[in-house]
Amino acid sequence: MDILAYVLAVVLFSVIMLLRQNRIRRGSFDTTIERLEKAGFSFDRKVFDTHNRFALLADTANKKWILLEQGKAHPVRPSKFEALLGYSLWEDNRLKQSGGTGFEQDSNLTGRALVKTQQNTCSRMEIRLCLAADYRPYVSLPLLEGETRKESLTYETAMTVARETAAFLDEVIKQRAYVAQRSISEA
Repeated sequence: MDILAYVLAVVLFSVIMLLRQNRIRRGSFDTTIERLEKAGFSFDRKVFDTHNRFALLADTANKKWILLEQGKAHPVRPSKFEALLGYSLWEDNRLKQSGGTGFEQDSNLTGRALVKTQQNTCSRMEIRLCLAADYRPYVSLPLLEGETRKESLTYETAMTVARETAAFLDEVIKQRAYVAQRSISEA
């Protein structure tokens, strides 16, 4: 009985610490967002990873977007929509979806909507961004790490975040194209 109580206490403590850690991570995002909003930005589109590893924010009025990453040392500065060249969603090193430009050399599947796979598990899912920045041209945003069944809640949650992130990035790319078309027609 004492061993069972001890194990239960350890599990409960671990769960509480994980929840506290996620709250602290989200709190640091909130602090950064508040600082940026005081500087004059109004983020009307927001996407947060379920594990608070990253957040994407867009200020469509000012045509700026920002990527917040947990534990990264680079400065947090909003970028113009033109800074996002493209994105791709990868599952077990297979391209699932892409938008924009920048990943043509990675796979012949660029531009296709979905690649069907017959596997029942997924060990890695990530979104790769192609940026117009010399210091950091590619960024990888992990969504899923570790063997996970495709029928599981964890996989479905990662896919939901992937869909939200893809919709966010498609909107930024669409706005970027609209701005470019408008500036060409005005010239």
